[in-house]
Amino acid sequence: MSSGLVAERIADPPSVSTQPPVGPAAGRELAPLIAEYSAIYGPSWKPATVRKHRDDYRRLLDWLTETGRPTTTASLDFLTLAAYVTDLRS
Repeated sequence: MSSGLVAERIADPPSVSTQPPVGPAAGRELAPLIAEYSAIYGPSWKPATVRKHRDDYRRLLDWLTETGRPTTTASLDFLTLAAYVTDLRS
């Protein structure tokens, strides 16, 4: 017995671009967002936590620059973060 329903493709799957995004897709700069986050939550951190976050953020921004990726929220996609973690573990 058939229901008469036919599966239709709604949209093509997203493609993965190897080019950095431009325009609004380029995202927001990370440095001011990191500064804002640190200003909001930093007062409750102990000195060791402040150093850890500062070093972690600096390491991420340096890695993005060294690998030619934008230092914007556009670089917070899964594949970029997975590459960063892989590099940290090597």
